[in-house]
Amino acid sequence: MQYGLGLMRIKMPKIFSPFTASPELIGHSGATSAFLFHSDIGGILIAGTLNQVDNQARPVRLMLNLVNLVNNALN
Repeated sequence: MQYGLGLMRIKMPKIFSPFTASPELIGHSGATSAFLFHSDIGGILIAGTLNQVDNQARPVRLMLNLVNLVNNALN
């Protein structure tokens, strides 16, 4: 993950997804898991909130799963 100017850039390393292209997410996730991210795969924009503070990685995992679902549906 890279962070600067209030934006996050998330791309999973190739080792986690050796056979398929890993989506790149650009956006922001807040302390209470409110999030807004864009993915170039399918040109999707994902916004929402999980209203919790116990697991800060949950929104990122959710968005990666959603982008992978869209990618599989397009192919």
